[in-house]
Amino acid sequence: MSSLDIVMPQLGLTMTEGRVVTWHVSPGQAVTAGQVVVTIESEKTQEDVLAETAGVLEQIVKQEGEIAAIGEVIGRLGASGGSSR
Repeated sequence: MSSLDIVMPQLGLTMTEGRVVTWHVSPGQAVTAGQVVVTIESEKTQEDVLAETAGVLEQIVKQEGEIAAIGEVIGRLGASGGSSR
């Protein structure tokens, strides 16, 4: 099993950081591809981050309420094969 980083996405051209609003899964919980894993927000909007592949949430790096820079790892998903990214 390989791990995939869940990173803070850039929601707008001027966005440099975002806040983790809600984790919708807990560490150890299985997820399916396309499932909402976490909701993040910028100054202007909130957006759901979807699992890119099926797997298990291995780790929450940034807790609810914490700020992360664009591209910073906020969690890790243990993927059960399929993708070689």
